[in-house]
Amino acid sequence: MDVITAFDLSKLYGAAPALRGVNLKVPEGAAFACVGGAGAGKTTLVRLLAGLRRPTSGECGVLGLNPAYEAARLHGMTGVVLQSTRLYSSMSLMENLRFYAGVNGVPVNDGVERISFLLHRLNIWEDRDQRPGALPTGVLFRAGLARALLHRPRVLLLDEEGAGMDRETAERVKGLLLYLREEEGVTLLMCTQNMNYAQGICDGFALLHQGQLLLQLLLFLFLLFDFPVHLSRIAGPFFLWLIGCARCPLGVIKMDFGPAVLFPAYPVPA
Repeated sequence: MDVITAFDLSKLYGAAPALRGVNLKVPEGAAFACVGGAGAGKTTLVRLLAGLRRPTSGECGVLGLNPAYEAARLHGMTGVVLQSTRLYSSMSLMENLRFYAGVNGVPVNDGVERISFLLHRLNIWEDRDQRPGALPTGVLFRAGLARALLHRPRVLLLDEEGAGMDRETAERVKGLLLYLREEEGVTLLMCTQNMNYAQGICDGFALLHQGQLLLQLLLFLFLLFDFPVHLSRIAGPFFLWLIGCARCPLGVIKMDFGPAVLFPAYPVPA
Protein backbone atom coordinates (compact mmCIF):
# COMPACT_ATOMS: atom_id res chain seq x y z
CA MET A 1 0.00 0.00 0.00
CA ASP A 2 1.31 3.42 -0.98
CA VAL A 3 0.73 5.87 1.87
CA ILE A 4 2.37 8.90 0.22
CA THR A 5 1.51 9.72 -3.40
CA ALA A 6 1.89 12.60 -5.82
CA PHE A 7 0.50 12.79 -9.34
CA ASP A 8 1.69 15.52 -11.71
CA LEU A 9 2.07 17.75 -8.64
CA SER A 10 2.98 21.37 -9.41
CA LYS A 11 3.22 24.55 -7.37
CA LEU A 12 3.76 28.12 -8.54
CA TYR A 13 4.64 31.09 -6.37
CA GLY A 14 3.60 33.92 -8.62
CA ALA A 15 5.17 33.04 -11.95
CA ALA A 16 8.02 31.05 -10.39
CA PRO A 17 7.61 27.25 -10.37
CA ALA A 18 8.58 25.56 -7.11
CA LEU A 19 7.44 22.08 -8.19
CA ARG A 20 6.85 20.87 -11.74
CA GLY A 21 4.92 17.68 -12.50
CA VAL A 22 6.19 15.57 -9.60
CA ASN A 23 5.07 11.93 -9.49
CA LEU A 24 5.92 9.96 -6.38
CA LYS A 25 4.88 6.83 -4.50
CA VAL A 26 6.13 5.79 -1.07
CA PRO A 27 4.91 2.43 0.30
CA GLU A 28 3.82 1.91 3.88
CA GLY A 29 6.70 1.42 6.31
CA ALA A 30 9.33 2.71 3.89
CA ALA A 31 11.91 5.42 4.48
CA PHE A 32 12.28 7.57 1.39
CA ALA A 33 14.65 10.48 0.72
CA CYS A 34 14.17 13.31 -1.77
CA VAL A 35 17.65 14.71 -2.28
CA GLY A 36 18.44 18.06 -3.87
CA GLY A 37 20.12 21.39 -3.41
CA ALA A 38 18.76 24.68 -2.17
CA GLY A 39 15.75 25.78 -4.19
CA ALA A 40 15.06 22.26 -5.49
CA GLY A 41 11.50 22.27 -4.14
CA LYS A 42 11.98 19.98 -1.14
CA THR A 43 10.34 22.24 1.43
CA THR A 44 7.45 22.96 -0.92
CA LEU A 45 6.89 19.22 -1.37
CA VAL A 46 6.69 18.71 2.40
CA ARG A 47 4.32 21.67 2.78
CA LEU A 48 1.98 20.32 0.11
CA LEU A 49 1.96 16.82 1.61
CA ALA A 50 1.30 18.28 5.05
CA GLY A 51 -1.64 20.37 3.84
CA LEU A 52 0.12 23.65 4.65
CA ARG A 53 -0.11 24.78 1.00
CA ARG A 54 -2.40 23.89 -1.88
CA PRO A 55 -0.98 22.76 -5.22
CA THR A 56 -1.39 24.86 -8.34
CA SER A 57 -2.16 21.70 -10.30
CA GLY A 58 -2.02 17.96 -9.84
CA GLU A 59 -2.75 16.25 -6.55
CA CYS A 60 -1.14 14.42 -3.67
CA GLY A 61 -2.30 12.06 -0.96
CA VAL A 62 -1.16 10.87 2.46
CA LEU A 63 -2.82 7.86 4.10
CA GLY A 64 -5.59 8.03 1.52
CA LEU A 65 -6.45 11.64 2.39
CA ASN A 66 -6.09 14.74 0.22
CA PRO A 67 -4.00 17.21 2.23
CA ALA A 68 -5.45 20.20 0.41
CA TYR A 69 -8.99 19.43 1.67
CA GLU A 70 -8.56 17.08 4.64
CA ALA A 71 -5.65 18.70 6.47
CA ALA A 72 -7.34 18.64 9.89
CA ARG A 73 -7.86 14.86 9.77
CA LEU A 74 -4.38 14.34 8.37
CA HIS A 75 -2.63 16.31 11.12
CA GLY A 76 -3.75 13.75 13.68
CA MET A 77 -1.93 10.98 11.80
CA THR A 78 1.20 12.72 10.56
CA GLY A 79 4.18 14.48 12.07
CA VAL A 80 5.87 17.38 10.26
CA VAL A 81 9.30 18.91 10.84
CA LEU A 82 10.07 22.08 8.89
CA GLN A 83 12.73 24.75 9.10
CA SER A 84 9.97 27.13 10.15
CA THR A 85 8.89 24.94 13.09
CA ARG A 86 8.91 27.11 16.21
CA LEU A 87 8.39 26.70 19.94
CA TYR A 88 6.85 29.35 22.18
CA SER A 89 9.64 31.53 23.53
CA SER A 90 7.79 32.28 26.79
CA MET A 91 7.65 28.59 27.79
CA SER A 92 10.31 26.04 28.61
CA LEU A 93 10.95 23.08 26.34
CA MET A 94 8.97 20.80 28.65
CA GLU A 95 6.06 23.25 28.85
CA ASN A 96 6.02 23.53 25.07
CA LEU A 97 5.88 19.78 24.58
CA ARG A 98 3.15 19.32 27.22
CA PHE A 99 1.15 22.05 25.49
CA TYR A 100 1.49 20.44 22.04
CA ALA A 101 0.69 17.01 23.45
CA GLY A 102 -2.57 18.44 24.75
CA VAL A 103 -3.32 20.13 21.43
CA ASN A 104 -2.88 16.75 19.71
CA GLY A 105 -5.26 15.07 22.14
CA VAL A 106 -2.64 12.98 23.95
CA PRO A 107 -3.82 12.04 27.49
CA VAL A 108 -1.78 13.73 30.22
CA ASN A 109 -0.09 10.61 31.60
CA ASP A 110 0.65 9.26 28.13
CA GLY A 111 2.02 12.65 27.15
CA VAL A 112 4.42 12.79 30.10
CA GLU A 113 5.67 9.28 29.30
CA ARG A 114 6.08 10.04 25.59
CA ILE A 115 7.90 13.32 26.25
CA SER A 116 10.30 11.62 28.64
CA PHE A 117 11.01 8.87 26.10
CA LEU A 118 11.67 11.31 23.25
CA LEU A 119 13.82 13.71 25.26
CA HIS A 120 15.97 10.89 26.62
CA ARG A 121 16.24 9.23 23.21
CA LEU A 122 17.33 12.54 21.64
CA ASN A 123 19.60 13.32 24.61
CA ILE A 124 17.98 16.67 25.43
CA TRP A 125 16.38 15.73 28.76
CA GLU A 126 18.79 18.03 30.60
CA ASP A 127 17.51 20.95 28.48
CA ARG A 128 13.85 20.43 29.38
CA ASP A 129 13.64 23.49 31.65
CA GLN A 130 15.38 25.84 29.20
CA ARG A 131 13.49 28.29 27.02
CA PRO A 132 13.94 28.01 23.23
CA GLY A 133 15.96 31.22 23.02
CA ALA A 134 18.69 29.67 25.19
CA LEU A 135 18.98 26.47 23.15
CA PRO A 136 21.51 25.83 20.34
CA THR A 137 20.34 25.01 16.82
CA GLY A 138 20.92 21.27 17.13
CA VAL A 139 18.86 21.01 20.31
CA LEU A 140 16.07 23.08 18.75
CA PHE A 141 15.94 20.73 15.77
CA ARG A 142 15.72 17.71 18.07
CA ALA A 143 13.00 19.47 20.06
CA GLY A 144 11.06 20.11 16.85
CA LEU A 145 11.33 16.43 15.99
CA ALA A 146 10.08 15.48 19.47
CA ARG A 147 7.13 17.82 19.04
CA ALA A 148 6.22 16.13 15.73
CA LEU A 149 6.28 12.66 17.33
CA LEU A 150 4.24 13.30 20.49
CA HIS A 151 1.04 11.75 19.11
CA ARG A 152 2.72 8.68 17.57
CA PRO A 153 2.13 9.58 13.90
CA ARG A 154 1.93 6.96 11.19
CA VAL A 155 3.80 9.18 8.72
CA LEU A 156 6.70 11.56 9.37
CA LEU A 157 7.49 14.35 6.88
CA LEU A 158 10.96 15.69 7.62
CA ASP A 159 12.60 18.70 5.98
CA GLU A 160 16.23 18.43 7.06
CA GLU A 161 17.53 21.18 4.75
CA GLY A 162 19.34 23.95 6.57
CA ALA A 163 18.81 22.35 9.96
CA GLY A 164 22.50 22.74 10.73
CA MET A 165 22.75 19.36 12.44
CA ASP A 166 25.92 18.84 14.42
CA ARG A 167 27.41 15.36 14.75
CA GLU A 168 25.55 14.48 17.95
CA THR A 169 22.23 15.73 16.60
CA ALA A 170 22.70 13.78 13.36
CA GLU A 171 23.44 10.55 15.22
CA ARG A 172 20.60 10.96 17.74
CA VAL A 173 18.09 11.79 15.00
CA LYS A 174 19.27 8.86 12.88
CA GLY A 175 18.92 6.47 15.79
CA LEU A 176 15.41 7.64 16.58
CA LEU A 177 14.29 7.48 12.94
CA LEU A 178 15.54 3.90 12.63
CA TYR A 179 13.74 3.01 15.87
CA LEU A 180 10.49 4.56 14.59
CA ARG A 181 10.64 2.47 11.43
CA GLU A 182 11.44 -0.79 13.17
CA GLU A 183 9.36 -0.51 16.34
CA GLU A 184 6.48 1.84 15.50
CA GLY A 185 6.09 1.20 11.76
CA VAL A 186 6.38 4.87 10.84
CA THR A 187 6.64 5.75 7.14
CA LEU A 188 9.28 8.42 6.56
CA LEU A 189 9.72 10.99 3.80
CA MET A 190 12.96 12.91 4.31
CA CYS A 191 13.95 15.91 2.21
CA THR A 192 17.65 16.66 2.47
CA GLN A 193 20.78 17.90 0.71
CA ASN A 194 22.89 15.22 2.35
CA MET A 195 22.87 11.93 0.45
CA ASN A 196 25.47 10.44 2.77
CA TYR A 197 23.19 10.97 5.77
CA ALA A 198 20.11 9.69 3.94
CA GLN A 199 21.94 6.49 2.98
CA GLY A 200 22.11 5.38 6.59
CA ILE A 201 18.37 5.77 7.10
CA CYS A 202 16.46 5.36 3.83
CA ASP A 203 15.94 2.53 1.37
CA GLY A 204 14.46 4.65 -1.42
CA PHE A 205 15.82 7.76 -3.10
CA ALA A 206 14.80 10.40 -5.62
CA LEU A 207 16.71 13.33 -7.08
CA LEU A 208 14.89 16.65 -7.05
CA HIS A 209 16.20 19.63 -9.01
CA GLN A 210 14.49 22.92 -9.80
CA GLY A 211 11.12 21.42 -8.90
CA GLN A 212 11.45 18.34 -11.07
CA LEU A 213 11.86 14.75 -9.91
CA LEU A 214 14.66 13.38 -12.06
CA LEU A 215 15.10 9.80 -10.92
CA GLN A 216 13.70 7.39 -8.38
CA LEU A 217 15.12 4.10 -7.18
CA LEU A 218 14.34 1.65 -4.39
CA LEU A 219 17.12 -0.41 -2.86
CA PHE A 220 14.61 -3.25 -3.04
CA LEU A 221 15.67 -3.67 -6.68
CA PHE A 222 19.21 -4.48 -5.58
CA LEU A 223 18.01 -6.87 -2.90
CA LEU A 224 16.06 -8.82 -5.54
CA PHE A 225 19.43 -9.78 -6.97
CA ASP A 226 20.87 -10.72 -3.56
CA PHE A 227 22.98 -7.57 -3.38
CA PRO A 228 24.32 -7.18 0.19
CA VAL A 229 22.31 -4.64 2.20
CA HIS A 230 25.31 -2.53 3.23
CA LEU A 231 26.49 -2.35 -0.40
CA SER A 232 22.96 -1.63 -1.62
CA ARG A 233 22.89 1.54 0.44
CA ILE A 234 25.94 2.73 -1.50
CA ALA A 235 25.08 1.31 -4.91
CA GLY A 236 21.53 2.70 -4.94
CA PRO A 237 22.47 6.38 -4.72
CA PHE A 238 25.55 5.85 -6.95
CA PHE A 239 23.34 4.18 -9.56
CA LEU A 240 21.10 7.26 -9.54
CA TRP A 241 24.13 9.47 -10.06
CA LEU A 242 25.50 7.28 -12.87
CA ILE A 243 22.25 7.29 -14.84
CA GLY A 244 21.83 11.01 -14.30
CA CYS A 245 25.28 11.73 -15.69
CA ALA A 246 24.27 10.01 -18.92
CA ARG A 247 21.22 12.25 -19.18
CA CYS A 248 22.54 15.68 -18.30
CA PRO A 249 25.66 17.71 -17.41
CA LEU A 250 27.32 17.55 -14.01
CA GLY A 251 25.96 19.91 -11.45
CA VAL A 252 26.37 21.36 -8.02
CA ILE A 253 25.49 18.95 -5.20
CA LYS A 254 28.30 16.79 -3.90
CA MET A 255 27.75 13.15 -2.96
CA ASP A 256 29.84 11.93 -0.04
CA PHE A 257 29.71 8.13 0.28
CA GLY A 258 32.23 7.87 3.08
CA PRO A 259 34.71 9.73 5.23
CA ALA A 260 37.39 9.79 2.51
CA VAL A 261 35.51 9.24 -0.75
CA LEU A 262 34.02 12.11 -2.73
CA PHE A 263 32.13 11.37 -5.92
CA PRO A 264 31.26 13.92 -8.62
CA ALA A 265 28.29 16.23 -8.22
CA TYR A 266 24.69 15.33 -8.88
CA PRO A 267 23.57 15.85 -12.46
CA VAL A 268 21.68 19.00 -13.27
CA PRO A 269 19.39 19.23 -16.30
CA ALA A 270 20.54 21.35 -19.22
